[in-house]
Amino acid sequence: GELERAVVDMGRLMGRAVHMEPWSDRARFNLALAQQERAEALMGKDRNKYDLHHVAEIEGAIESLANARVVFAHLKEQGDGGAKLQGLQVQKLDNHVRFCDQTTQQAQNLLDEGHQQLELTKLLLKKEEVEREAERMEREAADRQRLAEEDARRAARERQAKANVERLQSLQQQWNVDREMQLAKHEAAAKIREGYEQQ
Repeated sequence: GELERAVVDMGRLMGRAVHMEPWSDRARFNLALAQQERAEALMGKDRNKYDLHHVAEIEGAIESLANARVVFAHLKEQGDGGAKLQGLQVQKLDNHVRFCDQTTQQAQNLLDEGHQQLELTKLLLKKEEVEREAERMEREAADRQRLAEEDARRAARERQAKANVERLQSLQQQWNVDREMQLAKHEAAAKIREGYEQQ
């Protein structure tokens, strides 16, 4: 967001200041402070849903805190040794060191939670994938069953149609035989009548 961009811009500005005045304790302190504030901005985001981008941001916050702590601790060691720190107080530096330690632990907890949620998301996606595959296989099995039933019904219809044709042919043959017998009877009767008439 805007706050994060502002902190990043301030960090760049402090980095240039350290480059221009590497001996300046105040410039190094300001750079470390910018890194600490960047980490706070990254960690302050809503974490209702973790994704790879959010996890990467938390990892960036941990890195910024580590860099800031190195500078704060180094300045504190110089102050403990009696060095003048351009108005920086050793107690204030110690507070920053302890803040970085505590915030790093909080960030690590967030990072662990983020990784757990990512793993859970992967498992859920895998479960959904398995369920989709099972549904696909079930649909294919149902399709195969439907096709088999259609084939069975078609085969039954074909057998019935063939049986009907054969029955019709048998009836037709029987009808032809009956008709021929009737004709033969008529012819025989006609010949008998004809024989009587000639006597």
